[in-house]
Amino acid sequence: MHKPSPSTIRRRGFSLLELTTVVLIIGILAAVATPNWAAVLAKYRADAAAQRIVTDLGRVQSLAYSTSTAQTLTLNVTQSTYQIAGLRGLDRASSIYTVDLTAEPYCSALVSANFAGATQISFDGYGQPAVAGGTIVVTCGSQQRTVTVDATTGKATYQ
Repeated sequence: MHKPSPSTIRRRGFSLLELTTVVLIIGILAAVATPNWAAVLAKYRADAAAQRIVTDLGRVQSLAYSTSTAQTLTLNVTQSTYQIAGLRGLDRASSIYTVDLTAEPYCSALVSANFAGATQISFDGYGQPAVAGGTIVVTCGSQQRTVTVDATTGKATYQ
């Protein structure tokens, strides 16, 4: 049998130097991308929380109009939750509709809610704010969004 010479033998695999270089490059890229990823995630969560509040304010307003009865959304700033007393919970029909903004996917916190000094907003049977409009401030990390309810129309928007 013919034995191949050392110069004709092909190596397979990577050297320790090559592997170390690749791991180092991946580590540097991860270190650069992580702060950007955290900022993007905080922005997404703050936007999602604000959009959920806007949607639920519209839901309360619509419920008030369709039932011709006053409906109220009550915010608990210390626990970062809110409730709609006239609706049943989505996960349990026997409970009141409650949203916890500290849970996934929001992971946000209510900073303030001010509707003429109250932390709740009521819509009359015509779907109009019963007392006044106001603002709700929600935050996630360095991102902050302000939900504004128009005093005349009751329409909610966020910035």
